[in-house]
Amino acid sequence: MAFPNQFDSILFDHLPVGLLTLNSDFNVIKANAFATQFLQIVPDQPLTEILHPDTLDDFKSLMTSQPGQSAEIQIKHGDNSHYSRMTLADIENTLIVEDISELVALGRQLK
Repeated sequence: MAFPNQFDSILFDHLPVGLLTLNSDFNVIKANAFATQFLQIVPDQPLTEILHPDTLDDFKSLMTSQPGQSAEIQIKHGDNSHYSRMTLADIENTLIVEDISELVALGRQLK
């Protein structure tokens, strides 16, 4: 993702949500600071490496859907898991990533 000026690049890195650009093999091309920290990923890493197997099919389905579609995707980090809402953006192979771990935990407590 190219930025026309420095302001756009600074804004990209400081958004309160993650932005990821992936290639056709789901490898990370570019990620902002939120996505890098929350997902613990680096450029060229396959995003599918950190997805929980139970939500891998949901992720693949999301990537072939229409922009604006979302899916709850579980992220694995060792023995821990985090939950995210990933939304397919209007820009090709770009995802908006939100941390919904607290909402999932609260929902479990209410059940």
